Amino acid sequence: MNQELNYLIARLKANDSNVTSIKLTSNNIGDKGAIALAKALKENRTLTSINLFNNNIGGEGAIALIDALKTNTTLTFDNNNIGDEGAIALAEVLGSNKTLTSIKLTSNNIGDKGAIALAEALKENTTLTSINLTSNNIGGVGAIALAEALKENITVTSIELFVNKITHDVLDNIEIAIDDNKRIKEQQLTEDHKIAVAMGLHKRLGAKSFIKTIDVDILKIVVKSSEPSRSPQVRQTIEALLESNTERSI
Repeated sequence: MNQELNYLIARLKANDSNVTSIKLTSNNIGDKGAIALAKALKENRTLTSINLFNNNIGGEGAIALIDALKTNTTLTFDNNNIGDEGAIALAEVLGSNKTLTSIKLTSNNIGDKGAIALAEALKENTTLTSINLTSNNIGGVGAIALAEALKENITVTSIELFVNKITHDVLDNIEIAIDDNKRIKEQQLTEDHKIAVAMGLHKRLGAKSFIKTIDVDILKIVVKSSEPSRSPQVRQTIEALLESNTERSI
């Protein structure tokens, strides 16, 4: 291993608070270096972004790194050679991962098997918003699996599949699903704003306050369809506001 990698590993193991992002591009660390880096990542709690572009990392190294990810929000793994094996390993972690919001996997020789595994993971993942799979070997079967997954996943608003083996009709279906997710995100932001206003007024004026500025119908919808991730305190606040408004006419 080269000196730069050894120095980086030492800082990661020490949980150096100044190391929140690493860019180790075109260093040819290979699987051996990736495995050593992964061991350091298991001890680290400061890193949020990692860029390992063009490092000749294969499936073995990818599996070790992916298994070590705990705090990362961004993973750049472009131009390596993880193949279906690495993509399947990533998928196993991605389904339950709660930190990653963006992954870049361009030029990694990922085929339909890897795409199908990633698609299944997307059905479970609730934090990822962007995935780049440009310049891989994904065909119709893998692309259809991704399109179907996006019907269940509502958080991914960007997916890039340029330079693969995908027909235009399948790409159109994926684009439709992405557009739907963008609309859902915009609606969610609107609802969250209303919740924030409601909570602020509730705190300032009290639970029995006469609220004219909140759209009660929207609040009812939010209560019924509120995501599990939304805190019980938020739901209780909204329900208190609704209760107070049933006792008075708006």
